[in-house]
Amino acid sequence: MQVTKAEVLAVPAVPFTKTWHPYHHGDIITQAGIAIKEAGLEVVYEKYELSLNGMDLFTTWRIANDARDHSWEIGFRNSMQKRFALGAVAGITVMVCGNLCLSGEWMELIKHTGGMDEDRIGNMFDRAVVELIKSLHLYEKWVNSLKEHLVTKDQVKQLAFDSMKVGVFAPSKFNNFLKAYEEETAENRAVTLYNYQGACTRLMRGDNLFQVQRRNAALETLLRKFVNMEADEVIARINGGL
Repeated sequence: MQVTKAEVLAVPAVPFTKTWHPYHHGDIITQAGIAIKEAGLEVVYEKYELSLNGMDLFTTWRIANDARDHSWEIGFRNSMQKRFALGAVAGITVMVCGNLCLSGEWMELIKHTGGMDEDRIGNMFDRAVVELIKSLHLYEKWVNSLKEHLVTKDQVKQLAFDSMKVGVFAPSKFNNFLKAYEEETAENRAVTLYNYQGACTRLMRGDNLFQVQRRNAALETLLRKFVNMEADEVIARINGGL
């Protein structure tokens, strides 16, 4: 559920043991904020989501950049009930439609072991921000490259089928996908993979960060496979003409 920062900070702390240090969500937010600031970046929007018992935190921070059509996003997670390791992920949000696209898998930062302390968390986030910014540049370039790949109606049908098969969206949301796809392609004479990706990410609005990351990872794998198959077909045609 989406909550305010004050509600996150109000979650009761969990006592440390000799072998497990469940650092409070507030401590993680503080260290992440310091790392962002020291990297010369500015957070312009914050979103916080908690599990029902408050023990799991999913956070999305929008980072200021110079792009006009999209913004950078950095997400991180923390669990005070041993559900998962502290982790971070990078992505972009398309300004026009508000679609959040997250790149790849969670960057596992550190487990809540007895050796975990504030210095380690701070150093971890310092390194993570550098790596996340690198991945943002690469992911940004890849997303924009999707505009160069045209798709036919038959290919869109196959992509939709494959998307449901790998969990990008549920079969029950197929009609919602068709509506989203119509909105994405309404003003485009030529339909590209960029439009298809936009339609899929529209369906993820309202999902929590964990769900968005998992579905985006499946979508990215699917689209990269499509691009690679397209390249193989071009090479085969060239070789066939020799």
